[in-house]
Amino acid sequence: MEQVTGYVAFLDVLGFTDLIARDERLDVVGRYVRAVKAAVPTARVTNGLRMVLFSDSIIISTKGDDPDALPPLLEACSRVFGALLGLEVPVRGAIAYGRFIRSVPGEGAAIVAGRPIIEALQWEREQDWVGISLAPSVLRRISGLEERCASRTIGSESDLDDLSNRLPWVAHLLMYSHIPFHAESPSEPHTVVGFAVIPLDPTMRTVEDIVPGCDRLTDHAMRMLLLGPDPRCQQSASGSRSSWATLRASGTISCVATS
Repeated sequence: MEQVTGYVAFLDVLGFTDLIARDERLDVVGRYVRAVKAAVPTARVTNGLRMVLFSDSIIISTKGDDPDALPPLLEACSRVFGALLGLEVPVRGAIAYGRFIRSVPGEGAAIVAGRPIIEALQWEREQDWVGISLAPSVLRRISGLEERCASRTIGSESDLDDLSNRLPWVAHLLMYSHIPFHAESPSEPHTVVGFAVIPLDPTMRTVEDIVPGCDRLTDHAMRMLLLGPDPRCQQSASGSRSSWATLRASGTISCVATS
């Protein structure tokens, strides 16, 4: 076991019980497991990333006290999110910061425990969408997140250098003003301003693949909306679709919320 300070993502696969009930041969579950493992390959442990996959829960952690420790985790969450969207498997999650305990490779047990796990779990459960957002502990730890993931028109070489330096943030994180949360009554506020993880199509290999990849994920999101078994599920899928980012590259890179 090791005690580390860093960032932890807790991702919950929604409707997993219903999925199991309809998947007697476990074909979909098998694709789900393979997709997650492919999105966070074993080689990434060299970057400090560790993953625990148990039934409908995915925990990805990374150690590091400085802000630069977060982008590898953001990328892993983006790829897991995109891979599961491609399977039309909805996921909701949160990323928190703090000190925690985790197992090391070769110990024979997969353990992650500590305050950021609890915070990520609680923040995930309060959300009312298919999506992943940053919990308050991350916002307190990293200042200037809005600046780090801001999109700007590229008009000079210095602009290009600035984008290159911020690309790990811009490509995986979006500031969004309407992250939906559960409310006790219709009159209560039910959205917050925060930072959402951008789902990435796992088949994307080049910049030219970004737009068609985002289009494919949007199509899967629409299908999940149509297949929602009740109004609440449809509302969650609809709210998610309106907040996911579309990355566009044509000499200028910008992040645009789809509607």
